[in-house]
Amino acid sequence: MNHAKALAIVTAYDMYLECAERKHNPQWSLKYPVGFHRFREKLAIQMLHYDPRKRLYKGDEKFRVSTQQNQAQRRRSSPARSHSSSTSTSSGVGEDEYSVHSERTTRLCGFLDNLIEHSDSVKRLPGNNGRVCVVCGGKTSMCCGKCGKAMHASPPDTVDTKTSCFLHYHNTGFFGLARDDCRIVHRLQRNWTFPTLHDRKLNSSQMKDIDKQHRANKQPQIDNENADNGGEDSSVNTEN
Repeated sequence: MNHAKALAIVTAYDMYLECAERKHNPQWSLKYPVGFHRFREKLAIQMLHYDPRKRLYKGDEKFRVSTQQNQAQRRRSSPARSHSSSTSTSSGVGEDEYSVHSERTTRLCGFLDNLIEHSDSVKRLPGNNGRVCVVCGGKTSMCCGKCGKAMHASPPDTVDTKTSCFLHYHNTGFFGLARDDCRIVHRLQRNWTFPTLHDRKLNSSQMKDIDKQHRANKQPQIDNENADNGGEDSSVNTEN
């Protein structure tokens, strides 16, 4: 066991020297790399401060401090059992749990963090007159504080929908259908009517195609920018 530990330390030091000598990334270069003995001391200090209950490395669950935990604590701190991932949430959800429930339930509809931030910013407008809703054109006293737009926080009575104007406005599939979007699509507001369910579904399907095409067109630009911002080696090769 001691021989295996010594081999591991020597191998780790060789990896450290490869990184320090700019063999992998020029930004990692060190002018004065530490010696082997100093490197071993730094490793020892790191391990003295490390807590196996963090489950950052394989084998941490075998330590006595980990086996003393109850089942609930182990689930919260243990990584997912899948070989492809070693992460889990503080509540104990790993890749295995996510995969099973994402296929069997309709609850997981994507990450709505941004929508929740907008929902938390909804507030009542000052005064008693109200304003015109940017979605349906009716009077409302509520607004989205993050967008600065007046809109119904609940389904309006004047149009055929069970969904609030707030959700319609923040739905990418509804983009271009709101009353306030007339200026974007170059239409007259006096000729605008609230879209039917068929119109909403059709627009949502078409917006998904546009979003897919936008992402496809954007990816080559990102790849070109990464190539243009290459390291010193790439510039040398270009000159040669």
